[in-house]
Amino acid sequence: MKVAVIGVGHWGIKHVDGYIQLGYNVIICDRSKENINNYITILGFHAC
Repeated sequence: MKVAVIGVGHWGIKHVDGYIQLGYNVIICDRSKENINNYITILGFHAC
């Protein structure tokens, strides 16, 4: 699959991880910069 766009709060991080494990290309979107930074730190991804 190409893209799943979801928020990355507490539950969103779990969903993103699940989509990645299924082979999806995931684009994250969240109003909170803190949530995005937490996502990058927890899952080890880089912002682009």
